[in-house]
Amino acid sequence: MSEFKRERRYLVAKVRDVEAALSDDDKRQLSALMDKVEHHREQQGKPPLECVVVESDWPNYQETWDSVQEVWEANQGKA
Repeated sequence: MSEFKRERRYLVAKVRDVEAALSDDDKRQLSALMDKVEHHREQQGKPPLECVVVESDWPNYQETWDSVQEVWEANQGKA
């Protein structure tokens, strides 16, 4: 069995940070790029991507990682 390893699998931008850091043009470009990615998922027959994000300073951050690891370990060998 392989070992559980945390990976950077998603790109996440907090809305508040986007609003503060990007110009109106940057925000339009970001929106257009996200639309392209969503359209690609749709073309591949995939549902819209829905995720839960837990920031590292939240008290349930480690608990969330532990839960993800438990699910991963339970699914090893089921492929």
